[in-house]
Amino acid sequence: MVEIRSHGDESYEKLKFYARLGVPEVWVVERDLKTPEIFCLETTGAYSLVLANASGWSESQETGLRMRADDGKLAIQKGNEPDTLGRLPEDQ
Repeated sequence: MVEIRSHGDESYEKLKFYARLGVPEVWVVERDLKTPEIFCLETTGAYSLVLANASGWSESQETGLRMRADDGKLAIQKGNEPDTLGRLPEDQ
């Protein structure tokens, strides 16, 4: 599940709902700064935040994708494979 968060919305409040549905992972991306957060569903029924590594990448356990904010864009990459790097929004 992906939530695009803007100021004053209810993205975080929806986590309990997604947990009840058993959604294994939720990505919350801040609309303006493109800052990603990945939440993984634990056996306790609650989500835990995946901490970013020293380079700022947060990695999805479900998909193997990693993401970070990068100069006003959302950088997404498959693992450590440089040829899979994409940035959203794409350059025109």
